Amino acid sequence: MADLIDLRATGLREPIPFAAKTSAEYAALRFRDRQPELYRKQLDKLWLEDRDEAYERFFGAKASLNDLLAQPSIASEVRGNLVEPSRFGTLARRVFQPLLSVEDLR
Repeated sequence: MADLIDLRATGLREPIPFAAKTSAEYAALRFRDRQPELYRKQLDKLWLEDRDEAYERFFGAKASLNDLLAQPSIASEVRGNLVEPSRFGTLARRVFQPLLSVEDLR
């Protein structure tokens, strides 16, 4: 919980590359050892659902998932082995990995 509070504080200071549906799907793919590049159509579609005026204000009117993925990961935001090449990927895993690791799919 402390990690989520820390991430919230970061989000209050600056716009972070995080989108609920797209980030959740990205983290789920990585949790299952899948390569997100192979699922780009699916991720792009989710990004179009997530994107709104706030995202456009901070990331640009035609902000694409590529724009979010272009931001490199920040070492101080990495937790354990949840590092990804992009800040978007690292934050997605940081938020959703704990939930995925305890999810019961019976």
